[in-house]
Amino acid sequence: MNQLFRRMHYNLVNLFRGPRSMATMQEMILQMHLGHDKIIGSENGLPVRSMIIPSEHSNAFIRSGAKLLNSMRYGIVYPGMATLAITGNCNCACTHCIGGFNKGDDISAKQWIEGMRTLSELGVFVYLFLGGEPMMKEDLPEIISGIDQNKSIPVVFTNGSLIEERIDSLKQAGLNRVFVSIDYASEKHDKNRNHKGLFTKICRGIEAIKRRGMMVGLSTYTDKERFENGSLQSIIDMASEYKVDEVFMIDSLPAECVTKLQPKTSSDIESEKAIDRWIEQLWQSPDAPGIYWYKYVRSINSCGCFAGRSGLHISNNGDINPCFSIMDKFGNITEGNIKQSWLEMNRQISEESRKLNYKCLYTERLREQGSKD
Repeated sequence: MNQLFRRMHYNLVNLFRGPRSMATMQEMILQMHLGHDKIIGSENGLPVRSMIIPSEHSNAFIRSGAKLLNSMRYGIVYPGMATLAITGNCNCACTHCIGGFNKGDDISAKQWIEGMRTLSELGVFVYLFLGGEPMMKEDLPEIISGIDQNKSIPVVFTNGSLIEERIDSLKQAGLNRVFVSIDYASEKHDKNRNHKGLFTKICRGIEAIKRRGMMVGLSTYTDKERFENGSLQSIIDMASEYKVDEVFMIDSLPAECVTKLQPKTSSDIESEKAIDRWIEQLWQSPDAPGIYWYKYVRSINSCGCFAGRSGLHISNNGDINPCFSIMDKFGNITEGNIKQSWLEMNRQISEESRKLNYKCLYTERLREQGSKD
């Protein structure tokens, strides 16, 4: 009798509290990953917490959760994110650029589509299209249209120079999320990118994206000088003015201090702490846009360094690398060995990453190299 009562009680509790508990757990997982609990927008009527994550309850979101649970059950690690240097061509010459890494000829649209089909089967739920400048890739719409968005979503990072010319064909192909890179919320940005008139094009491009009902974000980096002189706050103010959905912030390019072999000063450390506090205030402000704080996301509080552990990078010639800064080669997506390449890369990189307490692998390698020199 007692067992029957317990079973009835369990069923009643599960009926009324089960869905709420699952929803709460889902929200807590996303909050731990992002550092905040904001809903930054909606897509097809479904809530979006970040432009890097599929909308909640979408097929791609559910599938990513199922892959995560499967990974926990059987110890098989699947990649969730893939950055794609879709082309080595660019029409800017950014003073701070560490990306691009033009490796010769771009692979074809067909090769990209076939490779992404395998990556999506493997577990990739978001593709970040980088460059070079991705909108210079003539067949970018064809490549985006080849993505099964029941499994994965595309996100384009652009310098903003070609948005007005390309946005209609990209939207028609299935693109709905665009990040625009910006260093200064003024014409000073043009000088930093060596591209006259770029800031004006960015402003018009953001408006063009919003008119088409697409999600738009700004992408920038933090450093001591731009924080202290108010340049970063100006970018947040611009984001609020244009009602962008999210600002993607990467902490000051990680190699800069190491490559110069200059240790951080107490002033540098205090500035970093001040930036962290500022980000936390933006997370809590209902009037601020969403903030994807890359320093937090790749910290041990979230998921640690992505490289080769939960994500991978594909160069413009198809080479498979741990990330866009670490050029260790683990095969090529045109060779048909993507799954084996991922497993080998994940095994090697995970071992190295554990020894470094999941810190940025690129930075720690440079630090070690500098100490030897």
